[in-house]
Amino acid sequence: MLVLGVTGDVGAGKSTITDIFRKSGASVISADAVTHEKWHDPLILKKAVQRWGEEVILPDGSINANRVASIVFSDRNEYKWLCQMLHPLVREEMNNRISRLSRWVVAEIPLLFENGVPNWIDETMYISASIENRIKRNSHRGWDEAELKRRESFLLPPFEKKKKADIVLDNDMPLEEQKDRLGSVIQRCRDAADLCKVEVRFFSKDIAVQCGCRLLERKLVYEADVFVTNNLRTERTDVRSDYPATLTLYTSESRYGNIKEFIEDSYPYYSGFFQTEIKRPGTFLRYFPLDVGKV
Repeated sequence: MLVLGVTGDVGAGKSTITDIFRKSGASVISADAVTHEKWHDPLILKKAVQRWGEEVILPDGSINANRVASIVFSDRNEYKWLCQMLHPLVREEMNNRISRLSRWVVAEIPLLFENGVPNWIDETMYISASIENRIKRNSHRGWDEAELKRRESFLLPPFEKKKKADIVLDNDMPLEEQKDRLGSVIQRCRDAADLCKVEVRFFSKDIAVQCGCRLLERKLVYEADVFVTNNLRTERTDVRSDYPATLTLYTSESRYGNIKEFIEDSYPYYSGFFQTEIKRPGTFLRYFPLDVGKV
């Protein structure tokens, strides 16, 4: 699994970009959507009323989002209180949903850097756009340049977020051009999300090492490690004593069949294959270079 955290300037087009990712096969979890759901929680509504009074509740019993926005974007203490009350719950829910998914996941989080990048995010993307385009994209909300700047005054400056992000995307170009430009990012995410770990057990360390080297030479795996069980004492209770050498392979699911066929033909002495998904690609992302000139 690969989880890409997406954030950006107000009105930079985060939802548009994540929609491109969704249509390219990603599962998308939106912090804004989860936040909207959380505002239906009676306990959260109760806390809002206790803090700001009954005027933050509409006649139908739902939250008055405009009223809340006018309060929190006018007072940093109120903004901080809302973030501390609501955002941990939103992130917990996002983590729960992501844990039930697989392969490539995009988490759209407006305050990704402001609240700290969670440990379930593998890589981050920051989306920027000119103030002119951002005003156009928010014209339906009635937000002018002053309103955008007022809201962004509560956020980290763009230059800081650009430094923190793994990928910076300029979203000032036409949509069709942007789709073509994102091709390298999409392919990289697909490839990285395909990572898996395979264990093969051998009767000999030397045979396991030889097999790993041959697989590396054939570029069927990214890394290969050999673990040898001590027959007298071991913490690996899942390893059979009659096959003391375990070859751990880090590869892609698409290569699994080729690896299995190679080992079955070349090394008939093994106890079995054990394929497990790598939940956090981590340093393995280095195997998927990104052409930043295209982003």
